[in-house]
Amino acid sequence: MLRSVFLEAEVSMLLGDCAGINLLDRDAVAARERVFAENHSSHNITIGDPEDTLQYLAVVEEDWKLILRKSGRDTTRYHVLHSWDNEPARLYRIREDPSEQNNLAEKHPDQVRRLKREIESRPKP
Repeated sequence: MLRSVFLEAEVSMLLGDCAGINLLDRDAVAARERVFAENHSSHNITIGDPEDTLQYLAVVEEDWKLILRKSGRDTTRYHVLHSWDNEPARLYRIREDPSEQNNLAEKHPDQVRRLKREIESRPKP
């Protein structure tokens, strides 16, 4: 518990008034129907075109987590962080599989399509 308090304080200091919610705040997360995330390549950015370096989009809804692999550019020496990942979509039941070891995308294609539509229609900053 003490560690999460320190982590929450660090995140709060780093992010300040950024849009979004603190994922360590259970009440804030519970108040959302779903939580979206995106990840860009490390250490490079294209000013005015954030999609250029987009690596992943994700959504968590109830017990489901969908991660979509994107093909954003990474011109840095850190490109190997993403080069291993060729899966276009990964789907997990996070309560049953919190370490995300069992990709259920092939077993639940309807869930993948539904959550992908949610990602595509997500609010954007």
